[in-house]
Amino acid sequence: MTLPRPSGVSVPETDCADGFTATVYENKTADDFSAYCASLQAHGWSPVAQSNFDSALVSATFAGFGKTVHTYFAAAEGCIRLVVGDASPASLSQPYAAELTATAPKAAMLGLNCNNGMALVFSLSDGSYIVYDGGETAADADLLYQYLSENNRRADGEIVVAAWVVTHEHTDHYGALPFFAAAYGNRVRVENFLVNGYAPASVNPAISSYAGFLSDPANGSEAAIRGIARTLGAQVVKAHTGQVFEIRDAELKILFTHEDLYPNADPGAPINGRTMDANDLSVVSMLTLGGKKFLLAGDALDFALRKLVEYYGESDVLVCDVLQVPHHGNLGGIRCNPDGENTGGLFIAAANPSVAWFSTDEASFAGYCNSAFNTLLLARVGSCQTAAETREMILN
Repeated sequence: MTLPRPSGVSVPETDCADGFTATVYENKTADDFSAYCASLQAHGWSPVAQSNFDSALVSATFAGFGKTVHTYFAAAEGCIRLVVGDASPASLSQPYAAELTATAPKAAMLGLNCNNGMALVFSLSDGSYIVYDGGETAADADLLYQYLSENNRRADGEIVVAAWVVTHEHTDHYGALPFFAAAYGNRVRVENFLVNGYAPASVNPAISSYAGFLSDPANGSEAAIRGIARTLGAQVVKAHTGQVFEIRDAELKILFTHEDLYPNADPGAPINGRTMDANDLSVVSMLTLGGKKFLLAGDALDFALRKLVEYYGESDVLVCDVLQVPHHGNLGGIRCNPDGENTGGLFIAAANPSVAWFSTDEASFAGYCNSAFNTLLLARVGSCQTAAETREMILN
């Protein structure tokens, strides 16, 4: 079956790894997007999910003919983006959706064994968890297991991670995972991994060496995350911008992935405009739990923050209670668009957080806090916390 596509001008198809490609159709409207979704259905594609982020971005996922089609439209960009790949889970496996207990939901930033690194744990009301990243070392893996074990409130005593999000392919974010799987794979069940790895051909060759943990390498071998998922009993879901995942009493919105940067991260950049920094490949999401919103930015830098501001800056989509500060707070100053627009300041204003989480130690924070970005941020928030020790927040 030939896939129907939006009419008009498109830019070249880009390899997004794991059998997925992205194509951008320019000069489109919301009506064009609705018409394209209707065309997909008319040609036999079955709708799986749809979402609307305050009309700033609308998306829809379809399945059929052995393929997955995810498409979305950002009003400020005026493009229909089309991500097509082999049949892939568009929803999360949740075999342990047990009746909720009286456990109060909780959020924690773990104190790790390095200056920069990230491990966030969200405790859900049924006693299961959502984990972000996990740190870098075997000691971090031990610390994560200790936290999950000591805080386990499930009536059946089993430690269950309902979703584990790996933001991007840097070892200070994913490095603890192999150690965790080897040491605790028989004690913890993980239901889902949410990731979006990238294809080396689509990025700056200087960062292509990172590929292989989250995405299948070009040599045909399997991504490391897939073997780890089997050890932990999980399915791997490739997350795309615009998707919404309901996880027990939490809602997880995918606000940005590296697919949003294609085909041209920066028209004036060398290397054919390909993504210049592996940090910009981070998955950015909003997690809502216990009445609080957590904007989780991974290591998003210049181009990713710019795209977030472009997509959502005029809406309330980025408004949060807690901001996980991008790149541990090591932003080096306000990032500016080529026309001089203050992207960093616009991002902070759009997010308007009350609390800032810096996933770094006190010594590094002291070096970061006087940057222009962090000066603006710290003047706005009511409190900030570092990962010098484990920080917890009980949610109502």
